[in-house]
Amino acid sequence: MSDTPVTAPLSTSELDAQRKALFQRNVAAFKEWEYYSEISLYMDLMREPVMRIVGSSETADLNIDLGHTLFYAKDADAFAREQLDQHWRRGDRFYLDPPTSPPPSGHHSFVLAEQLHQHLRDNAITDIAPDATADAGYLLIYGIGLGLHLPELFERAEVRYFIVIEEFPEFLYHSMYLIDWQVILDRLRERGQTLQFYFGTEPRAVHTRIHWYMRGEGFGLLDGSFTYRHYRSLLLDGVYDQFVKELPLLPVSDGFFEDEMVMLNNCGRNLTRYEHYLLEVQPRLHKDVPIFIVGSGPSFDKTVDVVRRFRDQAIVISCGTGISAMLKHGLRPDFHCELENVPGSFSALQIVQERFGSLKDITLIASSTVWPEMAALFRRVIYFHRDSVSSSKMWSVDGQGLFGMAPTVTNLALRASLLMAFRRIYLFGVDMGTRNADVAHSSSSLYNTDPAWMENKHDPVRAMTIPMPANFGGEAFTNTILHWARMMMIQSLVPFPDARIYNCSDGVRIDGTIPKLAHTVALDTAKERRDNVLERIFTELKFQAAGEAVEPRRLHDLQIRAQAWTDEFLALIARAKSEHMGFVPFYEAAMPLLALKGPAPFQEVLHSVYIGTLMMCFQTGYFFYRRVGEARKLGLMDAFLDALHQRMEAMRGEFDALLQGLRAFQDARSSEERQAS
Repeated sequence: MSDTPVTAPLSTSELDAQRKALFQRNVAAFKEWEYYSEISLYMDLMREPVMRIVGSSETADLNIDLGHTLFYAKDADAFAREQLDQHWRRGDRFYLDPPTSPPPSGHHSFVLAEQLHQHLRDNAITDIAPDATADAGYLLIYGIGLGLHLPELFERAEVRYFIVIEEFPEFLYHSMYLIDWQVILDRLRERGQTLQFYFGTEPRAVHTRIHWYMRGEGFGLLDGSFTYRHYRSLLLDGVYDQFVKELPLLPVSDGFFEDEMVMLNNCGRNLTRYEHYLLEVQPRLHKDVPIFIVGSGPSFDKTVDVVRRFRDQAIVISCGTGISAMLKHGLRPDFHCELENVPGSFSALQIVQERFGSLKDITLIASSTVWPEMAALFRRVIYFHRDSVSSSKMWSVDGQGLFGMAPTVTNLALRASLLMAFRRIYLFGVDMGTRNADVAHSSSSLYNTDPAWMENKHDPVRAMTIPMPANFGGEAFTNTILHWARMMMIQSLVPFPDARIYNCSDGVRIDGTIPKLAHTVALDTAKERRDNVLERIFTELKFQAAGEAVEPRRLHDLQIRAQAWTDEFLALIARAKSEHMGFVPFYEAAMPLLALKGPAPFQEVLHSVYIGTLMMCFQTGYFFYRRVGEARKLGLMDAFLDALHQRMEAMRGEFDALLQGLRAFQDARSSEERQAS
């Protein structure tokens, strides 16, 4: 006979009192964290929940009554136990692709990856396991329900960041009667883990917030992360499906040190050399004139006659190689958009000018980081500062720049049109892909008319291999770059619900735009009205004289701070090596140096300069560190730290030389101006 005492089940009143006391402790626990103040307020204000808890764990019938049915098909405890057991046996995970060897370019992050490949070769390490460790950066939990699965997940999951996604905040409310959130929050704080809640009803909006959060502080720890699906709903399934669809975009770099060097150099020279108008976010009068945005997608060939018919009744913007397609048909745009910071875009415009004559009747809308010779080709120039890049942190008025102007020139044209207060916009040749995977551009663009550009058509990176719904029904194809551009374009439309974006392009569907067959376009705008609005644009833009926006002293101060910042980073690497730090402790120690903001001067500039490349270095290091056996981790970590030290020293030298060159350029321009006066 057992000596174990038999505990009588709690009475209903005792159970209610116990649950209420737990609820109050949980609400207080959330209030202690300022980060969760909105959650605790919501719990306090909920007076009449729609659902109600029924049964108990003791009687093995715990569930939640939705009003018309029970939420769980079986006892909630049993449901959670079975689900957790399955998760620990084979949890759903996602992995990064292995770093390429040999490296595709000489970028510092690729060089570091090759150095780690060399370490593996030198030490005859060939047993790289696909899933060597149980740790990872993230665990995405889809659904709270009664939350019975959460304590064990928070306790056992070896991750740095927890993300909880839920459609119904009321589930969190009910979970506070059943699980001890105070213990959970205390343990998370003790172990330095982070918990982020995402509530919502629209899958794309929720997914977008998650996507950008995961590209933040924990971006270097994506590999091997987990997903846990507690229950299904339209919202949770939609967010999960969107996450899977856009997973290839998640680890894409935010930029590279090499690009930041080019952008700092180009922007400094552009602002020093040219007078310009500046496009910023500010209130403007709505323009009652339509605007045509013309890209170089293949469908432009079928719609060129419509653009010609209404040319004098709309303001027309060409995008990138779209200008060559337009000019070949005798159509001249009012504005032309350029985004890239490489000399190739400038060379393309030189080819266009040689073939079709001067561009001096056209206004350039461009990033302040474009090639410094470009502005001289045009009548006027409107610059904008790109968001998140070092040059904007250095020289834009707000230190932020404009969101949604990239990654393609069509993103720029659409966003600029909206910021200039146009609300009736027509897209031509903005295909974001193609109906025919073998035809990616207009037959009149440089991609099909210039020998040098025609070679780019066969670039495997540009291959149209991703099927997507087409604008006018059926299927179209896109690639990773255009898929990302489409996602960014959709997001940029959200703040402008009053805008009507008519998509006359026969390519990939762009959510938020209105499909419109080109032959149904009908305009009645008077040319005089169009011309007046065109000139009014410039009265609403800030004018800056050459050199006005660039303060020479700031370059000197940045140069000093950059050297000191690099010294701090190198000291951390040395300490990590001497103390035999593991990868994640080193990563977490490095994060304050890469924080977006900080008390030291120029922190935002330095963040933008280094974050893209260093996060790719961290992704690479984490990839290998997780996959080698325990006995090889110390050697791998030493190799990573040595490679990172070399990259930091090399970047220090390049950054210092660039800043010195910019200072010399400014001094030379100032000297020329003094002599001229």
